[in-house]
Amino acid sequence: MSTDKLGKIPNIQRERPLPDGWRWVRLEEILLDARNGLYKPDEYYGSGVPILKMYNIGRLNGRWDLGRIDRVQLSPSEENDYRLAIGDILLNRVNSRELVGKCAVVDETTANAVFESKNIRVRLRANTADPLYVAAWLNSSGGRRQIEERLKQIVGQATINRSDLNGLLIPLPPLPEQERIAAILKEQMAAVERARQTLEEELATVNALPAAFLRRAFSGEI
Repeated sequence: MSTDKLGKIPNIQRERPLPDGWRWVRLEEILLDARNGLYKPDEYYGSGVPILKMYNIGRLNGRWDLGRIDRVQLSPSEENDYRLAIGDILLNRVNSRELVGKCAVVDETTANAVFESKNIRVRLRANTADPLYVAAWLNSSGGRRQIEERLKQIVGQATINRSDLNGLLIPLPPLPEQERIAAILKEQMAAVERARQTLEEELATVNALPAAFLRRAFSGEI
């Protein structure tokens, strides 16, 4: 695709030519569907189906934060319309300026949940784009730069709409290469998660040392 058709290409993209077989595409070219989340008054919350909110999307790391999950009562048609499927990208569209655009790919832990109005569900054409690859680009410095250029400031928050998202430029390799890159990223993320859990366990052990020492002292072992 030509530069003229793409419009203004950011400096970082001009300075780094794409490898052979790659091309710049707009998000709308690989998009199957996009939908803003739903809004329900407070009285509908407390029971029902899980609903993912903006704080459930990790901070630009592609992970989920599921320490707190709200539930909401919906009609069958609402639940069907807003249900998340494996491979969907959930993107935060309203937040503080530095967090708008953060996204994660729906997996087994989040499938069948619904999503709130401050998020947008992005579904890609399966035979064209790998969700993990696209989400990784959107969370990267190249994707962030484009998102920040399109943000609109409202009272106390920033927002991005579907029209702005449609125009985001993505460096797209052939699908097998996307899948290869996504598999490497997934394994690296898993390794980071394993390391984080190990560090948390070691920290818990360290934090427990004073109490264990005092117990030994009180029992006369020291």
